Amino acid sequence: MITITRGTTNTIILTLTEKVSIGSPVFLFVFTNDQTRQAYPCIAADQSEFTYRYNEFLITETASPNLLTSEVSLPYPGDYHYAVYQQTSTSNLDPTIADGLLETGKLVVLTTDSDTSNTYDSEPKTNIVYGE
Repeated sequence: MITITRGTTNTIILTLTEKVSIGSPVFLFVFTNDQTRQAYPCIAADQSEFTYRYNEFLITETASPNLLTSEVSLPYPGDYHYAVYQQTSTSNLDPTIADGLLETGKLVVLTTDSDTSNTYDSEPKTNIVYGE
């Protein structure tokens, strides 16, 4: 399972190279929210020095992403599915015209402390115990 924290750059490590069937692939990630079914695509570059062993991606979750440069907006915390596609295009964000599906899995999006707000319930709380 992958974990992404909102508002940060996240390191994602997968093993995709053994499934790649094209030379010099571009990796298209599609994150789909489990509740809303809304899909959020982005293209991410492989940062690994040892691609024969693993693939490393740095994906930044931000409110105003550039989807072609490893940035994505995941507006709702919680559970998602992810899919990674291979393609030759550096600008295609449509998985139906990508060159092939490499991997699927689960993803959880966590919030940062700044995403949560504390509220004060000013209503008095009185516990009354009857019949002892």
